[in-house]
Amino acid sequence: MNKSSSISITLVLIGLISGGVFLSYKKNFNNNNKKQANETTELKEGVKITDGVKHTAPLDEIMSGGPPKDGIPSIDNPKFVATQEANFLSEDTPGIAVSLKEVDRFYPYSILVWHEIVNDKIDGDRILVTYCPLCRSGVVYDPVVKGEEVEFGVSG
Repeated sequence: MNKSSSISITLVLIGLISGGVFLSYKKNFNNNNKKQANETTELKEGVKITDGVKHTAPLDEIMSGGPPKDGIPSIDNPKFVATQEANFLSEDTPGIAVSLKEVDRFYPYSILVWHEIVNDKIDGDRILVTYCPLCRSGVVYDPVVKGEEVEFGVSG
């Protein structure tokens, strides 16, 4: 066997070995990534982590919670009645009370539950009244962002 043939055989063997190592590495790399992408790890007392997301409920059982963005209409420039005329409310009706510039307003939860957001004005000042029926929390904001009056809608 001449020197040229032996170099050729050596190069072919190196190529075959390198190719085999590469294919084996690629197969193991792909298999490891597939396991990690679908792997769920139990952290503590029912808290799990899947694909970097911590959760207590099975992710495949979580579904959309309802309407799309702006699927629930906000109340803009609401109409009010005097306390004496509000016979649809009782003294213990829950809601959000707002006092601003000596003006008192009441936003009953029984109305907010259907709209979640009220864009209102009191004596020329805009206010944003929000209510979340899922966690039963209400917050009133000044809806001016960086000097610009912003109108809000329901996220959906």
